[in-house]
Amino acid sequence: MRAYLQRLDDFADVDAEERALQLAEHHPDPLLALQFLVHWPALPRAAQLVINHGPIWDGEAFEVLTPAAERLSSAHPLAATILLRTLVLFALSAGRTRRYRHAAEHLRSCERLAAEIDDWQGLQSHATFVGSLRESFGRCWSFWQLLER
Repeated sequence: MRAYLQRLDDFADVDAEERALQLAEHHPDPLLALQFLVHWPALPRAAQLVINHGPIWDGEAFEVLTPAAERLSSAHPLAATILLRTLVLFALSAGRTRRYRHAAEHLRSCERLAAEIDDWQGLQSHATFVGSLRESFGRCWSFWQLLER
């Protein structure tokens, strides 16, 4: 797309880029849309996509969600938190013990990001989220041991 935009006349490239970003935002596959917006980069749009899509992301897509959360974390902590929570929930609910170490690190990142979030926009606070995790996945003792390290 960059090569295409470079061939356009002045100001035509701005309009074409805007149309492409809007197309990406409304793509039927939110993971592809997120990946494109993060790599373009159009981070405010990526963050809005994450928030609009809500907590219903494919936690198995760690190869997309992890780098997206990392890129969004500094300026868009709520969006990063949504993605990281998705990864944690997937690892625990699917019993992916090999991902517990990563899930524990993601939950630690969520705790750091929580201090930067003023408006949770209906999302559970970090403490409430961790409480619900303990309630639902308290028997995943190896995860909780990793978290306490």
